[in-house]
Amino acid sequence: MSSEYEKSLEAEVDRELKGLPELTAPPGLALRVMRVIAARKAGAAYRPPWQQWPAWLRAAAFTALALMFSALCLAVWQLPRTQEMDLARREVSQWLAPAGIVWSALSAVTHALILVAARLGTGIWLAWALLVGTVYLMCMGLGTAYFRLAAARR
Repeated sequence: MSSEYEKSLEAEVDRELKGLPELTAPPGLALRVMRVIAARKAGAAYRPPWQQWPAWLRAAAFTALALMFSALCLAVWQLPRTQEMDLARREVSQWLAPAGIVWSALSAVTHALILVAARLGTGIWLAWALLVGTVYLMCMGLGTAYFRLAAARR
């Protein structure tokens, strides 16, 4: 489309929209909206913020929360000393025994690889790093060239 046509179309649409009459709300809409807002405030879903609670209710709620927190702290402190916790610890250790074996094997292999890497010497590691860097730069260069070739307009 040409910009001249777009400008004339925009002006025509603007004229038509400005020529439309003003829309008015139905007569009882505002009253219904105010009733719904009042019903929500008065309903069970409305809860005033903590600062608007009566002082005695805030004190009771704070006391209840403090007691629950104290009970939780006591339970966490005493839980490791119970027989049930000891049984659970044994059960979990039986479940994780195969993972411990795998961890030991991986640890031995890792230590062996570290010893081999220490014996190879700095020259080999420098050559390896140079080779990896060269391959990386070649991939970046070829990828860029291919992208430009594919994205070029013909």
